[in-house]
Amino acid sequence: MRAVAKVWDLTDAAVAEGVECFWQYCKSVQSTTPDAVWVNFDETPLWFAMAARQTNVARYRLRFKQPVRLVGKASLSRARITVGLSISTDSDFARAIPVFVIMRSSRVRDPRSRTPEEEDRRPTSAEWAEVEVPEGLEVHWQRNARMNEHLIGEWVGLLIQARDRMYGPGRVVVLVWDSFKAHLTEAVRILCAAHNIRMIVIPSGLTSLLQGLGTHINKSFKASCRSRWRRFLQDAADPAAAALGIQGFLHLIQGAAADSLRLVPSGRRLAGLCSGCASFLQNGLTNDLDGSEDDLINIRHRAVDSGRRVSLPCLEPRLPGAGIIEEAQAAVADAGYGSEWSDGAAVAAGSAIEDGEGSGEERAAMRSIVVARNDWVAGVRAASDASDSAPVRGFVGLPGQRRSTRAVGAALPKQDQCTGAGRDSGDSGGDHGSGLARSSTG
Repeated sequence: MRAVAKVWDLTDAAVAEGVECFWQYCKSVQSTTPDAVWVNFDETPLWFAMAARQTNVARYRLRFKQPVRLVGKASLSRARITVGLSISTDSDFARAIPVFVIMRSSRVRDPRSRTPEEEDRRPTSAEWAEVEVPEGLEVHWQRNARMNEHLIGEWVGLLIQARDRMYGPGRVVVLVWDSFKAHLTEAVRILCAAHNIRMIVIPSGLTSLLQGLGTHINKSFKASCRSRWRRFLQDAADPAAAALGIQGFLHLIQGAAADSLRLVPSGRRLAGLCSGCASFLQNGLTNDLDGSEDDLINIRHRAVDSGRRVSLPCLEPRLPGAGIIEEAQAAVADAGYGSEWSDGAAVAAGSAIEDGEGSGEERAAMRSIVVARNDWVAGVRAASDASDSAPVRGFVGLPGQRRSTRAVGAALPKQDQCTGAGRDSGDSGGDHGSGLARSSTG
C-alpha cells in the first residue's frame, strides 16, 4: 500500500484495475453502512511567502546551458507549514471539523530526546505572546512542521468530537485518505475502530484521481491564500518592508479555507452542493448503488470507464477458504484492527499456545486461527497446482484485502530456541521448528 508511485508511472491496465477495485470496496462499505457520513482528509504544504516563479536564495548559472544552481540558505519567509483540510458528504459536518495547522516548534532541545507531547506545545517566544487562534482553526507544533502519528491521533480526536456533537457516537464515519504511513499505524487503526470510524485507503498512485481534496479543493485553497497574500502586500504602505505576522497568517488560512469549502461546482445535477460534497460523486465514491448517479463521475483518465461502476459487485471479493478464517477470527477478535491477524501475530499465538499462556478459551481460539489460516494457505496452493500456474508467493488478493501465503506454525519453546534442541528430532517440537523456519524465510 505504501509503494511510491505516480499515476503517470502506472499502465492503463493498472489504473483501471485499481480504480475499479476501489469503487468495488466503496460500494461494499456503502451497502453495509448506508447511513454513514463520509469524510476525506488530506495534508497540503503552505509557505509564509507565496510569490510565484521567484526565489530569495542566491544563485548563479553554470556553463554549457546547464540549469541554475541555488546556493546559500533560504530566508525565514520560505518557511513551510502543513495545513490539513476536511470535506464531507455533509457540508455542515465539514465546517464543524477544525482546519488543522501544523507549525514549526521553536524549542531548541535535542530532537532525539524530545517527545511528541513536548514538541506539541505553544511556543513561549515573543512572536506568539499575543497571538489568538481564530475560530475554526486548530494549531499544533512539530519540529519540521510535518504530520506524524501523534498529530494524526489529535485530528482523529477532533473528528470524533465533531461527530458526537452533531450526530452522537453511534453514527458511522467513513474516513477516506491516502496511504501516508502515519495514517496506517496500529495506534490510529485501533483508535478509529474503537470509535466507529471505518477507514478507506486510496491505492498508491491514484490519489490525484480519487481523493476529493486533491481534485476539487487544494488548488482553490492555495489560490485563495496567494490572492489574500498579494492583497496584503498591496494594502501595505511599504510593500518591500511589509511582513505578514503569525496572527495575520492564521486569519489568511481561516479565510482561504472558508472560501474553498464554499465553492459550488457547475452543472444542474449538482445544484445546491458545494465542491467538497460533489467530489464524492464525481470521483465515484458515494454514488447510488443502482447506477443512476454514475453519469456524474468525472475522472480524467483515458483508462477509467465510469460506466463500469454499475456492473461491479457490491460485496467484497472473497478468496477460496476465506470464510473459514473469518469465522475463526470473529470468535475472538473485534470488528476493528484486532480482527486482522498478521503472520507475526499468528506465530506469537502459536507460541502462547505451547507455553500455556492465557486462558483455555484464548489458547483454543488462537489454535483455531492458526489451523484455519494454514488450511486456507493449503487451499490456495492446491488451486494453483491444479491450474498449472506459477506457484503462489507473497501476498494475494485485492488492495485492502491482501493475505500472506506464508505457512504459520507454533514457535519452539524458549529453552529449545536457545539450545537448538528438538530441531532434528521427530517430536512435535521439531515439526514446529521447521514450520517456523518456513514462515520466517517465506
